[in-house]
Amino acid sequence: GEVFVTVKLRDDAWGSAEAAVAESLARLGIPAADLLLVHHPPREGPAAAAVLWREVERLYEAGYARAVGIANFGAEDLLCLLKAARISPHAAQLKWSPYHQGS
Repeated sequence: GEVFVTVKLRDDAWGSAEAAVAESLARLGIPAADLLLVHHPPREGPAAAAVLWREVERLYEAGYARAVGIANFGAEDLLCLLKAARISPHAAQLKWSPYHQGS
């Protein structure tokens, strides 16, 4: 069978995203991930998110991942990212639980 591999970038990886992804791929022994996700919007705000997303776009264009996306972004965070993005996220991972509907 096939395995779908997702690599998540920490929200503080801006400025070092390529090294972080390269290390993850080397540990996994694969040339590219199926999906590269930014795990959270950076705490430093929209400017940091734009810098990190530009790095993600470059990694996608360089073949490090077949698709790129975000995780745990609120609507405002996503709108800020989209204003700076050349490539829109291909996927958005959201937390949902029937036991914690307020989170």
